[in-house]
Amino acid sequence: MEALERNQESLKVVIEENSDANEPNKVEEEEPKTPRAYHRRKSSLQLRRSTSEDDPGIPVSISYKAGDDTVEVSNLSDGSFAIDSTDEPQISDLDLLLAATYVEDARDGRHSDFKVSEKHLKLYHMYQSRWGQFALYIIIILHLSLALFEKPAVYGLEMSYWASMTIEVGIICCYLFRLAHINLFTPVVRFWSDTKNILILVLSGLTFLDMVIYIGLVENDIFGVRWSRPLRPLFAVNFPEMKQIRRSFRNMRRTLPDVVNVLVLFFFSLAIFALMAFKLFGDRGLSWVDERPYFATYWDSIFDLYVLVTTANNPDVMMPAFDASPYYVIFFVAFLIICFFVYMNIILAVIYNNYRKHLKNEVKKSVFSKRQQLRKAYDILSVKVSSKKLVTRNRFIQLMKTLDKEKNPALINVLWIVLDGDRSDALDRAEFLKLADLLNVEVSAVVDRVPLIGHLFPKLYNSLPSRFVCRVVKHKAFQIFFDILTLINAIVIAIATPASDWDEITEWIFLSFFVLEITLKLYVQGASRFFKRMWNVFDFFVIGAAFIMAIAEEIKDDDDDSRLALDVLLVLRVLRLVKIIGSIDRFKVIVHTISKIGPSLLTYGGVLLSRAVGTVSARRANMGLTACTSARRMQGCRANARGTARGTSAGLQYIP
Repeated sequence: MEALERNQESLKVVIEENSDANEPNKVEEEEPKTPRAYHRRKSSLQLRRSTSEDDPGIPVSISYKAGDDTVEVSNLSDGSFAIDSTDEPQISDLDLLLAATYVEDARDGRHSDFKVSEKHLKLYHMYQSRWGQFALYIIIILHLSLALFEKPAVYGLEMSYWASMTIEVGIICCYLFRLAHINLFTPVVRFWSDTKNILILVLSGLTFLDMVIYIGLVENDIFGVRWSRPLRPLFAVNFPEMKQIRRSFRNMRRTLPDVVNVLVLFFFSLAIFALMAFKLFGDRGLSWVDERPYFATYWDSIFDLYVLVTTANNPDVMMPAFDASPYYVIFFVAFLIICFFVYMNIILAVIYNNYRKHLKNEVKKSVFSKRQQLRKAYDILSVKVSSKKLVTRNRFIQLMKTLDKEKNPALINVLWIVLDGDRSDALDRAEFLKLADLLNVEVSAVVDRVPLIGHLFPKLYNSLPSRFVCRVVKHKAFQIFFDILTLINAIVIAIATPASDWDEITEWIFLSFFVLEITLKLYVQGASRFFKRMWNVFDFFVIGAAFIMAIAEEIKDDDDDSRLALDVLLVLRVLRLVKIIGSIDRFKVIVHTISKIGPSLLTYGGVLLSRAVGTVSARRANMGLTACTSARRMQGCRANARGTARGTSAGLQYIP
């Protein structure tokens, strides 16, 4: 088996079930193709370790005896046999938990300070649980969504101020509870020196102050504005879980100084060209289509040429000059070449290079922090063996069980073999530092490949017709047939017209085939394996919903709403063509790249969302203030009108 640094793709191992303990299963090492390691939680496996491509490697067998809870490793080349047992001193539970915490932080890319005690470590693990993080994400989304329901709200969604404030008070209390949880395991000096914690406390205080002021104004029939709403995105940015968004903001802030130099030159060139345009076209009696003077002032020249850089007024801005003389086009061509094609591309290049440089520094810091965490874990776990500090197999197994109590012992030994590149039966520091990368390899544990129907009706599932159906569904031609059917379905949808009568029949034919496909896949693969693939989940819901809507349409006859929903589902079904494109080798790299950059784009989507929510909240506050001012003006006008009417009426009565 190659060393980890030379193996950029993951190890693929299958641990097969062995009903007979005396007969070891055989597992062949395959060429790594996918970033997953597949295994079954069963008894034994066999693989080879090699130091070079020419060396076929030494076969190694790992056997797990469930009854004795022991793992045996056999070197089949020389017949030597080793049992996993060592005589090193016992490690305390606190040290083991601390080492596991350091390894877990290195694996997940965290760097947190915590008090070293069993109680505080458990509190830290409780804080880092996935359920707590998921709840925080939901609370942040709910907090940012309150702007849709607060006055001025989206039409039909407005709620009373006390209802929205009650929800916001609960959200702020959740934030403070989360912050108090951080305070429980963080050293006091570290907690109060962290700017993020101080900001959350200040933002919470400002929000409560804004609520009190707003309630006092509204209850006294005075118009009030929730000025704390633009501050809500800052809550999301300052929690430890949002480190990716903070990193993006930090990189953009560091990139700005280098971009400013190019922007200064750009605006200087724009000012020079605007001065030339003002002198060339200002006094020539030219005008726009709406009869406005053409480049009448210097500031109008700057604005019009700046808009030309965005190509929003191209070629309208140059047409009056071109009508006067075709030679004037030379000025605009020179301007576009310098200010658009040159400066705009230089700005993009500077942004890209500087952002990449700062991002590379961030990655270096992250890698350094990860190695630092692993070194701390190594210093705790290592024992002195022949004047060298090494991590033994027994302590490595204890560490893995502390990280995951349900981890398969055979898989733990696979990890050990990958890390132990020099076959010394111990890990030095360089080998141990690869542990975090190895733990990030996704592992799919397949306990049983027999679906539920195979357990409930074994005779039916193992019958000759059933096995024939299973072979057909697993064959590649089965998938190719339905891919071609999807393509034909897209063509039929494209050529069908509202006046066509045959499209309803073809819809039922295609729908029946797709329902049959999903049913057969569920029968052969079982629900657990079927729903693990994203496209299967997509097909199930889209085809299932289309089938239900088609039946509902037949029952109700003509219903515009149900027909529209069915048409939408039919169009969504055509998205299966993306799966076909992704299976073609020449397009696979592009689709894979797009899928990989998706999480990064979500980070910047969070940045844009934070800014958008703050901007929308501020604009809504201004809209409310403007509406209040307009309403008061209207009330004043109405009062004056009523006073005038009363005076006029009194005057009429006074005259005899």
